[in-house]
Amino acid sequence: MKKKSIFVSFAALSLLLSGIAACNQTPAGDPSNSSKAPVATSTSKSSTSKSTPTSTSKAPAVPTPDATQTAVASQQTTPAEDGNGETITWDAQDANKEADGFSSAGKFSSTGSYVKFTFTATMKMKARLYVTMPARNDSVWNRETQSGNQSIWYNWYDGDDWKYNVQVNTIAIDQSKMGTWKVGEVDVPMKELVYADFLADGASKLEAPWFEFDVLEGRNTIRIERNLGYSVNMEAFKVVGTKVTA
Repeated sequence: MKKKSIFVSFAALSLLLSGIAACNQTPAGDPSNSSKAPVATSTSKSSTSKSTPTSTSKAPAVPTPDATQTAVASQQTTPAEDGNGETITWDAQDANKEADGFSSAGKFSSTGSYVKFTFTATMKMKARLYVTMPARNDSVWNRETQSGNQSIWYNWYDGDDWKYNVQVNTIAIDQSKMGTWKVGEVDVPMKELVYADFLADGASKLEAPWFEFDVLEGRNTIRIERNLGYSVNMEAFKVVGTKVTA
């Protein structure tokens, strides 16, 4: 009788433990099983998203002239009469230039050929670069018919793009923002300027305006690289600037 009582106690205990285990299990079909996981995942993603910066903008580029290149030896600086600017000139074949594929005639041999100069200014200025060059008459762009292959700075023939890529103090110049230049009484887009616009009667050379840029007080570095099209023969450079007080 005593043995039977013990057996029943063990059986009851076994049933009790089984019931507890069953209560702690979540049935396979219980919808709470599938809803809990996404909630946890969603919370995790939301938390990650909030910690990710919403702005991807970069800090403005800092103008950085070449600190090691020797300044051009042929530089000549002429102060403006009112003292609020200056004109700086130098020869394209200056002994202190850095170049690859830039001929003695000032012509770039192929895409990627470049020349780099460092000049100095006595003041901070807003300036424009001018280039002295011989005229060219082959495949010239015709503004009236909107046909032809070449202007001074732009090429339509094999790429429809600017002839050169330019940097000033490591900052790329966006030539598409150069606007217009007045030729006679007409405002002409810079990409459509041709040699004849600046060639005086009887002359074989001209001085063509190019891009505007910011001049730092002290050292400034200009790098010109050929992109495509007929290369201009660059013989001399001139920076004409107006003092910036801000």
